[in-house]
Amino acid sequence: HEVPKDIYDKYGLDRNKKVVTIVMGSLGSQTVNQTMKESMNQFVGKEYQVLYVTGKPYYESMKDYENDMPSLMHATDLIVSRAGASTLAELTALGVPAILIPSPYVAANHQEYNARELENNHAAKMILEKDLTGEKLISTIDSVIDDQTALQILTENAQKLGKPNAVEDMYQEIISMLGD
Repeated sequence: HEVPKDIYDKYGLDRNKKVVTIVMGSLGSQTVNQTMKESMNQFVGKEYQVLYVTGKPYYESMKDYENDMPSLMHATDLIVSRAGASTLAELTALGVPAILIPSPYVAANHQEYNARELENNHAAKMILEKDLTGEKLISTIDSVIDDQTALQILTENAQKLGKPNAVEDMYQEIISMLGD
């Protein structure tokens, strides 16, 4: 996929290394921020590079927030994210391999159900926030990013679940219903 050149330049990313993006939505996650602060130095020397997007409320303490997520997703080989419906719609439409950390602070625990559905279809990996440690996060990232077959399986299965033409499909469905 074609990546806007400025994303690499903007963050000083190496075009020859895989990119792992960690993003917990526009609000971020205090738990994940704490985990990242504790384990940041464990990413040193890896064969991949990590871009961590904190979320607006935590920007001052971590100094990294990205408004252009579509461009960033195109540059990403593996994303670590929440499991909200709109996020998963984007990830599956693009076929971005993902490790999902569902937010436990949402109504009816729907993010965990979303993430479990993808995990059951081999379209993503999942770590529950209560099980999250720096070691668990890094070992899960390593097990996926270093395995080209695993990345390919996640990509293909995510794309199978994706609905990139959802708006057009809904429009056609409405038209056909009105036509009856």
